[in-house]
Amino acid sequence: MQTSQIKQHAEQKEFHTLRAHAAIRGYVLHRSEATDGPVVFFAERHGQLHYQPTVAALRAFVRQIVGKP
Repeated sequence: MQTSQIKQHAEQKEFHTLRAHAAIRGYVLHRSEATDGPVVFFAERHGQLHYQPTVAALRAFVRQIVGKP
């Protein structure tokens, strides 16, 4: 695997982990496709979308809603 593929795989794995944690609090996480441009993330709950531009921002958001330090 090339470095970019390893990075992409690690990001996908983290996204799925964050998705599971967010689901516990009733949030659904979405991610755009790289073919559409830069990958961005959205957290959705009760019809409200919370835009997260990076996986790091998404991680911070999920930590905030789940209550992890």
